[in-house]
Amino acid sequence: MYIYFGRGNRKLDRKILTWSLPVGLTCIGAGKCAEYCYAKKAERHPVVRTSRIKNYKTSLSPEFPKLAIEVIKRSKRKFVRVHVSGDFYSQEYVDKWAQIASALPDVTFLAYTKAHILDFSKLPDNFILFRSVGGQWDHLIREDDNIAIVISEKDVPLFIRDWFICSVKRNHCLQNCNHCFMHGKRKRVAFIKH
Repeated sequence: MYIYFGRGNRKLDRKILTWSLPVGLTCIGAGKCAEYCYAKKAERHPVVRTSRIKNYKTSLSPEFPKLAIEVIKRSKRKFVRVHVSGDFYSQEYVDKWAQIASALPDVTFLAYTKAHILDFSKLPDNFILFRSVGGQWDHLIREDDNIAIVISEKDVPLFIRDWFICSVKRNHCLQNCNHCFMHGKRKRVAFIKH
């Protein structure tokens, strides 16, 4: 059975294991973000789209948690960015990630989602979830959730006071910042659209 975890990317440190699913097919809560989705660009390359579709098919299998746990353990990575592309597409899939993260308490998992209709209450403390603004179900985002938003450069002054403004640079995430991966208090993060 196929399973592929990447190791960082242009913005994420190579110490971060990454998991990707196909854009669109798994983005059940997408809204206006579909117009400017950065992950679509990579899928212009057939090998990338094919890999993500294969990951999606594997994620449907009851064997997915076991396979993912094995790969993450073997990698010896302590950080996993779930969904560099794609999103949580079903409750069963969310529950599989809860099982994976529970089995690996020394690993920190991070995901952003617009699938606000799903129940994430079973995710363990080592799984940091951000509710992303701009989807179909934004009205379900609660004040006590971690929240992420994509803004334009001109909107930075509106957010600078109450939000952490991510200034993503090459290998920036984890190596120079680590804000989103930190456990603890509620977070508000604004990403500048690029």
